[in-house]
Formats: sequence, structure tokens, C-alpha cells
Amino acid sequence: MMTISPAGFRNDIQGIRAIAVALVVVHHAGVVTPGGFIGVDVFFVVSGFVITRMLLKEFDAQGKINFRNFYLRRIRRLLLGCDNWKMPMWSRHL
Repeated sequence: MMTISPAGFRNDIQGIRAIAVALVVVHHAGVVTPGGFIGVDVFFVVSGFVITRMLLKEFDAQGKINFRNFYLRRIRRLLLGCDNWKMPMWSRHL
């Protein structure tokens, strides 16, 4: 059963993405898994689906895609993740 929130968040797709991330974490934790790359492949395929869906939604709503704003949103999201991830590592060196 597919569940879509008002904002377009799809639990089924996010669940597949979470499984893919878990496969990568298990592989990097040293558990011998044949084809450990599968988690990375699935993650990128699902991420591509989500990004394409966002771009198509913007095109349907506005008749165009503003790639500048798209990339600014991606950069902002990545930088936020970097700050949250690296801050504990930096604090150990202070």
C-alpha cells in the first residue's frame, strides 16, 4: 500500500532508501555480504527517482524548472548534513 503525505513524502520509497542505507552500513561494518555495492546502487536509483519526481512536479506547477534554485536547495541540504556530521569530529580536536 502506497502512502503519500500532503507534501508528497512517500513512505514506500523512503523505506526502500532506508534499506539501501542499512545494506551499506552493514557492509562497511565488516559483515561479509556478497554484492555489498547493491545498497549503493539502490540508493542512487531511488534518489534519482525522488529528484526526477521533484523536478517534474515543479515543471507541472510552473511550466519550467529553475535549475539554479534546484542546485541551491541541494547544496544547502548537503551542507546542513556536513555540518551535523563533522561538528562532533571537529570538537574532539579543540
